[in-house]
Amino acid sequence: MTASFENIPKATHRWSGEFADTELENKFQVYMRPTRISHLQYIAFLAASIFVLLIIPEYFRLGQAPEFIWLALARVSLASVFVTCALAVRRFDTFIDEFAFLCQLVIPIALTLFDFLKGGEIMYIGNMMLVILVSYIFVPNRMVYTLAACSLGTLLAAFSLALFHQHPTSTLIQIYIMLVVSNLFGYVAMQRFNSVRRREYISYMTERQGHEALRAEVERRMATEDGLRLALSDADYASKQKTGALDDLSHELRTPLNAIIGYSESIKREIFGPLENAQYQEYISIIHNSGNHLLDLITNMLDHSKAESGTVELIETTVDVEKLVNGVLPMVGSLAREAEVTVTAKSLTAVPVIKIDEQKVRQILLNLLSNALKFTPAGGSVELIVDVAENNSVILAVKDNGVGIPKEDLEKVFKPFEQSMAHGVRGESGTGLGLSLSMRLAKLHGGYISLESKVNEGSIFTLILPEARNMSANQTA
Repeated sequence: MTASFENIPKATHRWSGEFADTELENKFQVYMRPTRISHLQYIAFLAASIFVLLIIPEYFRLGQAPEFIWLALARVSLASVFVTCALAVRRFDTFIDEFAFLCQLVIPIALTLFDFLKGGEIMYIGNMMLVILVSYIFVPNRMVYTLAACSLGTLLAAFSLALFHQHPTSTLIQIYIMLVVSNLFGYVAMQRFNSVRRREYISYMTERQGHEALRAEVERRMATEDGLRLALSDADYASKQKTGALDDLSHELRTPLNAIIGYSESIKREIFGPLENAQYQEYISIIHNSGNHLLDLITNMLDHSKAESGTVELIETTVDVEKLVNGVLPMVGSLAREAEVTVTAKSLTAVPVIKIDEQKVRQILLNLLSNALKFTPAGGSVELIVDVAENNSVILAVKDNGVGIPKEDLEKVFKPFEQSMAHGVRGESGTGLGLSLSMRLAKLHGGYISLESKVNEGSIFTLILPEARNMSANQTA
């Protein structure tokens, strides 16, 4: 159904009970056609059977008199007409209205013919009123055809009564009134039935249209879900391909870079003899520092790509936080001495035992400490603070009294390749990936990194690991 049943008029004709909208009425007739065909066939076969069976009592009453022969031939002929209509209506279903009209028309004519052959049938008028009511109520047809057939039957009955029956005028008037009342009763019943059937049709089609719309929506969402799943699969495959390509590329780049860094380190230390020109000393330092920077960039890009693609797997072990902290501080010791910054650690509560990927968390702390040293001027301090919150989550905070971060830059420091400042206080450059990678590694552990900072006062980067990682709390519970 292309038309929406919410928009087309549903009003029916007052006199017929049929839809006022012609297109809608035609759709209703098409919808009802299979039911009408079955119903009409049943009535036609039933009428044919009754016509034939009535031959038996007439034979016992009339014997082999000529009247019986004519009655029998008439009944068999009419039964044949009904059987033919019943068989043909399914094949020529577009003419169902005409077939139904033929059945409605033949029966009154047949009754009048039998009345004529019998010279006045006692049950004629009763049978005619019954046929009129059956035509209105039980024969499935359009109102105009039914009215025409029943009106003709009423006229035939009126003529037959006047010609073949000897009744007083008052009796004839009463019979005519009964015929008219039968028509009125049948007409009202048919009009009501028509209205009820069409209301049921509208209700059914509206419900079906709702089901179809719901099914279409479900299919659309399933198709969208399938498309998203496929896109996600393609994106995952592309991400893994990208990670693999970066891995290969980093391997190819690290080999010559390590050679550059190693040779420049040897030249810088003058292992094979002094560099006579001071300019060469400056150049070799630049080469060495640039090589290290490029190597850090490649390493961070690869680690970030793996974390982004979800290919990083946590190798979890139970780790003593005190041991973890004591192992991290010496790793930034030389950097702190060069920066002339004091690095210390303290615990605000009993040091917990946590279940983590030790290498990944160590990398987070190293990134946070290195970042703090980079932006803390000489004479400043960096502090690694261990604490346990009231909800038993583990807190590892790196606090410095460096230059701080402007408020407008707080949101972008954890984005890849985003930096609050291009260089540290001593001119060091960074990759812009350390904090982004640290946040991803924290989230892999079910935690996150928070940031508090004020310009010229310093910053606090806080790694928060959930209670589930706190083995000390779990053992206590």
